[in-house]
Parts: sequence; structure tokens; C-alpha cells
Amino acid sequence: MSRRAFWALTVSASLVHAALTVPFAGRKDLWKDDAYSMVVATKSLSKIVGYLWHREAAMAPFYMLLHFWARVSRDPGVLRLLPIAFAVAVPPLVAIAVKPRMGERRASPPHC
Repeated sequence: MSRRAFWALTVSASLVHAALTVPFAGRKDLWKDDAYSMVVATKSLSKIVGYLWHREAAMAPFYMLLHFWARVSRDPGVLRLLPIAFAVAVPPLVAIAVKPRMGERRASPPHC
């Protein structure tokens, strides 16, 4: 696959994802996981750090960003834009990380 085709496919995946999710972000109320994230993110920073230290350390960066994002608006559509932004950014970020390591090698079966 050419470099141009690779990046066209990568960016297209992100654009399609954005087109399919952003228009519908605010159409429903918060689900349980969204509401749970909001409960955690709207606490004081010291309470968030204490909570994350004991229960959700892997989600710390997300909850810290969501804490500040929730100050913009608590509208469900606006709250969902942060995770959507991360999801839309994934294909290009993975491509940036993986493409240089891929080279032009083709898959081959393992040697026995």
C-alpha cells in the first residue's frame, strides 16, 4: 500500500467515525457509565486523586481531563465530545506509532 493510500485510509476512518458519532452525541441522556464518569469528574481534584489512587488508576488521565471539560458544560452531548475526540484521534495516532515499524514486509507464516 502506498504511503498516500495508507494515510487516506487512516484519515478516512477518523472522518467516518466523527461523521457517525458527533451528530448523535446529545440525542440521549447519560448512560450509566457516562453518569458514573460525571460523578467522579465533578468532585474536587483532591477527591478525584484519592478515588483514582484506590480504584481507577488506569483511567486517571481521562477523569482529570473530564474534570475540566465538565466545567465547559454538563450537557450530555458536550460531555460525550471528549471521548469521541479521543476515539477519532486513535487511527492517526496508531498509524503514526505503527507505520514506521511496519516497513514494506509482508506477513508470512511462522517458521517451525
